[in-house]
Amino acid sequence: MGKLMIFVFCFLHLLHPALSATKWPSFTDSQIMELLPRICPAKNLLCPSPRYSKETYVWDEVKVLSSEAVATFKSGKIKREDTYRFFKKEFCCDEPQCLKLCGIFKKEEIGLVKDFPGNVRKIFSLKLDGLEKFRQNVEKYLRHSNNTSSRGYPAEIEDYFDFIAKHEDRILSLLGKSKNE
Repeated sequence: MGKLMIFVFCFLHLLHPALSATKWPSFTDSQIMELLPRICPAKNLLCPSPRYSKETYVWDEVKVLSSEAVATFKSGKIKREDTYRFFKKEFCCDEPQCLKLCGIFKKEEIGLVKDFPGNVRKIFSLKLDGLEKFRQNVEKYLRHSNNTSSRGYPAEIEDYFDFIAKHEDRILSLLGKSKNE
């Protein structure tokens, strides 16, 4: 009985790597081409990298599928959990010049919004009608954030921005500034 147990134990021990290895299913070319627009969607301010797109910034299937990145992916050298990051880094473009060519333009904020949060105290000190309702949310945001946002602001802060944009002329005149300052 002991020799049989040792044999089974050794057999399972040798077989273990084969049992535990999970092979990422291979993707077809059409599945890869369907995947790319989901990884680089325009709504996330991403578009096809110039290396893998045509002049109109649509995917160039030949360039994509013949790329070294796709060959690396298909060879199984990319871990399952790294697939999204690998494809995004290789195939997506998020640089302003590239996005401009794709027809994606960064929204430029007015000066009062652009100066947020540096001008919050001055603006609230003006005691404008309708402004006070934003104070609690703005102060909460300032306490619980690092005061910078690369991906946008909460809806309550956007509402505050809408208010100051709507009343920009009045706020600037009360602050003694012009729009061009």
